[in-house]
Amino acid sequence: MGTVVVAAVAEGSSFDPVGVGREKVVTGGEPRMADNRALRDRLRRIEGQVRGIIKMLDEDRACADIVTQVFAARSALDRVAEEVISTHVDECLATLPPEQARAAIARAVRMLAKV
Repeated sequence: MGTVVVAAVAEGSSFDPVGVGREKVVTGGEPRMADNRALRDRLRRIEGQVRGIIKMLDEDRACADIVTQVFAARSALDRVAEEVISTHVDECLATLPPEQARAAIARAVRMLAKV
C-alpha cells in the first residue's frame, strides 16, 4: 500500500509532543510519524551521551560517575520510547477504524510491558 497523508497536527492542538505541524501518515494500514526530526535529534544527543560514557571508560573514570551517565542515557531512551508509543496510540485513535485501533493499542500496551 502506498503512503497517504491522512491528517496534520496543527499549532496549539492538544497533542503534538515533537513539534508543530507533524503529519500523520498511514503506511500499510498503521500510522507512522512522517516528521520525526525531534526524536532523531534526541537520539543523536543520546548517542553523544553513550560516546561520552565510552570515553569515561577509556579514561578510567570513577564508577559512580560512569553509572550516573549510564542511568541518564537509559532514562533518555525511556523517554524516547514513551514518546513513540504515545504518538502511536494518539495516531491510532485519530486515524484507524476502531477495531484496528484497538489492535494497535493492544500491541502498544504489550510494548510498554517490555520496557
